[in-house]
Amino acid sequence: MAVALRGGLTPLTAAALVVSVGLLTWRAARVAHQHATLVGAVDSDRRRLRTLLGDVADQVVICDDHGLVTEVVGAGNGAMLSTSGLVGTRMLDLVHESDRASALAAMEGALSQRGRSTPWEGRVRVPGGLTAWVNAAVVDRRDDPDVRGLVVTFRDVTVRRAAEQELERLAHFDPLTGLPSRATLVADLRAALLHASPTHPVSVLYCDLDRLKVVNDSLGHHTGDLLIAAVAKRWTDALPGHTTLSRFGGDEFVVLVPHVEDGPGPAAVADAMVAALDQSIVVAGYELTVTASIGLATVIDRDKAAEDVLRDADAALYEAKTGGRNRVVEFDTDMGDAAVERLLLESDLRSALRSGLIEVHLQPIMDLATRRPSSFEALLRWEHPVRGWVRPDKIVHVAEETGLIVELGNVVLELSCQAIAWMRDLLGTPVKVAVNTSPLQLARAEFMSTVDEVLRRYDLPASALVIEVTEGILLDPAGQGRATLQALHHRGIGISLDDFGTGYSSLSYLGTFPLDQLKLDRTITNGATETATGLAVLRGVLHMTEQLGLPVVAEGLETEEQIAQLTALGATHGQGWGFAAAMPVSEAIRWARRWASDETGDQGSDDRGAPRAGISDDQP
Repeated sequence: MAVALRGGLTPLTAAALVVSVGLLTWRAARVAHQHATLVGAVDSDRRRLRTLLGDVADQVVICDDHGLVTEVVGAGNGAMLSTSGLVGTRMLDLVHESDRASALAAMEGALSQRGRSTPWEGRVRVPGGLTAWVNAAVVDRRDDPDVRGLVVTFRDVTVRRAAEQELERLAHFDPLTGLPSRATLVADLRAALLHASPTHPVSVLYCDLDRLKVVNDSLGHHTGDLLIAAVAKRWTDALPGHTTLSRFGGDEFVVLVPHVEDGPGPAAVADAMVAALDQSIVVAGYELTVTASIGLATVIDRDKAAEDVLRDADAALYEAKTGGRNRVVEFDTDMGDAAVERLLLESDLRSALRSGLIEVHLQPIMDLATRRPSSFEALLRWEHPVRGWVRPDKIVHVAEETGLIVELGNVVLELSCQAIAWMRDLLGTPVKVAVNTSPLQLARAEFMSTVDEVLRRYDLPASALVIEVTEGILLDPAGQGRATLQALHHRGIGISLDDFGTGYSSLSYLGTFPLDQLKLDRTITNGATETATGLAVLRGVLHMTEQLGLPVVAEGLETEEQIAQLTALGATHGQGWGFAAAMPVSEAIRWARRWASDETGDQGSDDRGAPRAGISDDQP
């Protein structure tokens, strides 16, 4: 029988108690060990997360209900925000004064929709007392026990914003001369016409430098550009303060002359411009004599459109040039209005299309790594029996206004594919051709079938064709043009964005279009060698295109210095007089044969069946 211990415990009860205490002690030790392990794992995860976040470009700031910073994570040594003493700082104090209202609105927006991200973009304080542009996402995580705060994620977009601002500037000011652009002048003219009257007339001078092509052809485009800039400086110094001098492009300038009491009239202004060119100009070591033809149009009717005034002045300019150049001619009705001029040019263009007088020239696009041609751009040419060589932009303008653009575009597509098929057959190399295409062509439902038929007719693969479009197509991201580009891209046809940087700040659209290549306008490439700002813009654009995986063609390369610089900065391809001008097809084939000669051993030429030939790319 069991023996009772002191206190009434039996040996069995005591043994059970000892076992229970032992089990509880073991379990407590086990729980403590597991807790320590979990705490260690959490600390390790936190250290690992901080290390990873320290290597990425984003920076995360957490603040409490009062807007005070409680934690800063990310960006490592390249932190955008100054982390020293940041905890406890008011969040809004980090933001540039001009952007605090929008930042506060973003924070309030996040607080009103917990868990959902509210975007914000603005400037913040960075080390060194400077500011940086950031793109931010604000999320309310106060209900999350692991966060308990407002989470703001920052990404540095300073380079992108600088590029956008520079492109915006380029849309309003000419990069070569610093003068207002065409768009700016037209806006000013429209504003001035609102006050036009018989007692307050508004005048426009349309100016064109005589025979600039001779300078470009003999001394190069760089010298021609220097001459244009020097003329702009002469005229800026000579013109009275109430006038506005602008550069419309190429060798064309326009001056707005509003009425000013006791001020010089438009005729006197024109005479001052002519007199300013009396003395020769020295550029690039050459002493050059330059003259200008000027057309003058005056308006007293406030209801007249700015475009009509410019058209009248252009008609007067045409008379000045055809009448011997170096003259000032005032518009009158005897010259015929611009509508008649367009009708005549339209009729001649229709005749040229019927008679096969439209031509293409080919300009090589070079691989900057190998310095060998990778493709050619087909360029429109037309020699008018009276006017001579008609500028391509004028041909396209008339064609678009009169509904001939589709027919003209089809002819250019046909000639381009014919030329490149001929070149591929003779050289035995898979050369590509880039063809400029109007948005009006892309909007036509039958454009795809036209392209397919032309490729079939010349037995060309889709990869042999590149369709070039301008930035204007980006302004209609949901239109038919986008759908057509998608279909072309799906077929294997290349899509290239031409003249990037000449009119729109469309960086945000680049990633949404099926682009295979981007062509930087010569204003961007030339700007890199002229100013530090231009170089920064070029670097920013090239960095952006690298992130998008877009090959870049730098247009307007004329010197070895430019070619070397663009190659070093990351441009993949180049085009311009530094390599070769646009050439008639047969000449382009002979030029290309030099690059293929080491493979084919054939140095001969064959002009049979060549599409018609014409002038170089720079004919006015």
